[in-house]
Amino acid sequence: IAAQHSVDEIKDMIGADSLTYLSVEGMHEVFKEFDSKGECDACFTGNYPIEIVDHQLPEVKELKRRGV
Repeated sequence: IAAQHSVDEIKDMIGADSLTYLSVEGMHEVFKEFDSKGECDACFTGNYPIEIVDHQLPEVKELKRRGV
């Protein structure tokens, strides 16, 4: 939903008074509070815990372009 709509649009859609997002750094701080073992943040940072092989790159680029 966030890839296609502004914060204000999403706020209105869900009937919220306000809407904010955590930064990646803020998300990491939350992980620390729960003694996390390092959840994957690749969807937000593009830093994947596994190697992306060459034949996957076009698909990954297309997904990024579409905001998926």
